[in-house]
Amino acid sequence: MNTPQSDILHFTPAETKNEIENVYNYNVEAFTDAPEFDWSLEGLKQKIKEGWKLYSVTTDDKHIVAAVLLKKEAGELLTLSTPIKLDFQGQGYSHQIKDFFEDIAQKWGIGKVFSYCHRENFRLISLNETHGYAKTTQTVPSNPEVLIWIKDLNRSPKTA
Repeated sequence: MNTPQSDILHFTPAETKNEIENVYNYNVEAFTDAPEFDWSLEGLKQKIKEGWKLYSVTTDDKHIVAAVLLKKEAGELLTLSTPIKLDFQGQGYSHQIKDFFEDIAQKWGIGKVFSYCHRENFRLISLNETHGYAKTTQTVPSNPEVLIWIKDLNRSPKTA
């Protein structure tokens, strides 16, 4: 899929306390509507404690447009992402994030990518479908409104 875009996104691990706080504090209001997980500084620290890796997603001119979390578990890649900040939507960035997930999975030798998506997040549902993810019957035990989608990279050609 060739979606017009103004920048190539950059994915930078946020590992130190300062880097994590910078991702969180960059524009808290932009990410508060991430229903798949608790977008608070404490919620973010809890995800990191559970083994998730936080990345800031920036444009060429260093604007943070989203944040993503990755977790390698039992040979699978679990993924979470915030919505794209409103000013940056419609530029193909969500597609670049999905490509990043798949590229990381391949780099790490992982064949399955999981995406967590609130049942009312129609943009992410559409994005998952476009990228060849299949909705499972599973939900997140702590939040049954969050659906689990899967893409088997060994069986699915790369899209987008």
